[in-house]
Amino acid sequence: MEDSNERAAFFEAHRPALVRYAGSFLSDSSVAEDVVQEAWLRFDRSVQGRVPQEPISFLYRIVRNLAIDAGRRSRREQVVIASSLNKLLEEAAEPEARPEADLVARDDLKLLKKLLEELPEPTRTALRMKRLGNKTLREIATELGLSITSTHRLIVDGIEFCRERIWPDGDK
Repeated sequence: MEDSNERAAFFEAHRPALVRYAGSFLSDSSVAEDVVQEAWLRFDRSVQGRVPQEPISFLYRIVRNLAIDAGRRSRREQVVIASSLNKLLEEAAEPEARPEADLVARDDLKLLKKLLEELPEPTRTALRMKRLGNKTLREIATELGLSITSTHRLIVDGIEFCRERIWPDGDK
């Protein structure tokens, strides 16, 4: 497995099984595909110049580690998103008919607009598409030319940035 063509053929022969294996750790098949692609890139970089004794075991270990990491990241992101949404829903459900509540809401909206402008362009665009445009991760990823995992990361990073700036004391 010295040349890149031989490594590519090796990968293609095992790719479907690797995707199934990654999928056993993950609930999203597109994330499993991304994990296998990332595993291949890492494997290909690491074997140039030296071949592991058990290349398939090495590749499966990389897939396993990346899939576990992706699953953990997804669960953390879901907790962040859920807690942020719950906080906003609780605030919206509070029966406040006071004028100062309207003033606070307007100030919060101004702050949110300012924070969105501080975000890097791809993050801002992804967050707007998801939250305001009700686009799916797949639709956003396709439009931005990114993987679903990268797109998800952008959205979570944007939400986390806004949450930390709005509630800096950790009152989430």
